[in-house]
Amino acid sequence: DGVFIPNWAMWFVIQLPEYLSRTNDRALVDALKPKVLKLLKYFEPFENESGLLEKLDSWIFIEWSEANRFVQDVNYPTNMLYAATLQKVGELYQEKKLIQKAEHIRDSIRSQSFNGTFFVDNAIRDKNGQLQPTNNITEVCQYYAFYFNVANIDSHPALWQKLSKDFGPQRKDNNLYPNVYFANSFIG
Repeated sequence: DGVFIPNWAMWFVIQLPEYLSRTNDRALVDALKPKVLKLLKYFEPFENESGLLEKLDSWIFIEWSEANRFVQDVNYPTNMLYAATLQKVGELYQEKKLIQKAEHIRDSIRSQSFNGTFFVDNAIRDKNGQLQPTNNITEVCQYYAFYFNVANIDSHPALWQKLSKDFGPQRKDNNLYPNVYFANSFIG
């Protein structure tokens, strides 16, 4: 039907280093290089002035939660995944510029998405064309931030404490942080 999930292509790339470490099949990883680089070329026209992907085509899928409602114009979890994809490609194929680009994207996410307490999920262009972060906050966005090295225990200790002590399945019972949409299942 012509619908595709650009996030899935990035997850494929994220899995390549683990595949290589488990199999030592460098030949396959090297054979995939043209396709992987072509994927990165596909994303380039969607990069905005901050280097972030904006207004991606088709089905932007984060997980089966409210996070899927906050995918435009700039979706920060998708950009966290994009930075990790660039990092992995840079490491796999010794492309230092991609590693630098990944860190630039992480810096852009930190400066735009973190509101002092949580990472917001998305930003929308206002009528003047300025990118404005929303107030949409999901639990999964916080997990993406830590998983994809946008945040860590040292850089965001208060958020880490909230996630490690207050989040998880028990949060529904005690209604902590009602403005943060709950995580759900991520397939695969």
